Amino acid sequence: MITGGIGSGKSSHLYRIIQENAEKYPNSNAIVIVPEQFSYTTEKTITEKFGGTGLNSIEVMTFSRLVSLYINCEKNILPAGKMMLICKSLADLSKENIYYSARNLPGFINSISDLFSEFKRYDILPEDLEDSNDGGESYIRKLASINEIYRNYLENFTSDFTDSDDNMSRFAEFI
Repeated sequence: MITGGIGSGKSSHLYRIIQENAEKYPNSNAIVIVPEQFSYTTEKTITEKFGGTGLNSIEVMTFSRLVSLYINCEKNILPAGKMMLICKSLADLSKENIYYSARNLPGFINSISDLFSEFKRYDILPEDLEDSNDGGESYIRKLASINEIYRNYLENFTSDFTDSDDNMSRFAEFI
């Protein structure tokens, strides 16, 4: 793994390593893992630096592409399906839940979907939300209401489908 600040020479260092390994091991392949937004730029640079033939033995891969090679993503629920599960979770709420009346507001389901994606990205479970009671009464009530929606959402998943937000966690368990 190569890390460093902007302009510290990370890319130059990477290209030197690729060149050295290509000379040392001419029949081997290299995989360069980059964030999603850098895949095109990296492929273009490698093609330019290695005379147009660089991509024959160098594969530029994003994290999501790497995950899809090793984790079965065919059962991932589509975004529309995720929204439907959230709608069902919201419909099943008790009237005491402070978000019960907000469930029909424009953009609310998208906001909840984004929140749940963040929860999954940082491996936050409903139990973690229950343990967090730092704050005032209003905060604790809001958190309990979100927790009720989140728990209901997770319980609505069947073994037939998976949430794409879980792919990185599943991949981490795999490796």
